[in-house]
Amino acid sequence: MKQRVQEIANMLELRDVLGNRASGLTADGKQKISLGRGLVRSDVNVIMFDEPLTVIDPHLKWQLRSKLKELHQQVRATMIYVTHDQTEALTFADHVVVMHDGQVVQIGTPVELLDKPKH
Repeated sequence: MKQRVQEIANMLELRDVLGNRASGLTADGKQKISLGRGLVRSDVNVIMFDEPLTVIDPHLKWQLRSKLKELHQQVRATMIYVTHDQTEALTFADHVVVMHDGQVVQIGTPVELLDKPKH
């Protein structure tokens, strides 16, 4: 477990704050801690991310998108990623569910959604 914590802390650039309480961190740091807590668990079948990159600075956001995609391929766990950011959805997802006014309007791969949008 300690090795996994170190791997995730390195990925999220949290090495220097591992011993700190989350209450003393910036909003960006708290979001990364929350993200790390979800990623470090090995006893789960589904990981849900609810707007995980919203408050993260733009430079780190691009890095984390790539790392999350890489991690998804390594872990092979189901990941549900909730976002309003089209770029995040289409970059990260194998399948996308598009909702409007609380209703599902389309389900498909990023390519299918771009080629034949229904909304």
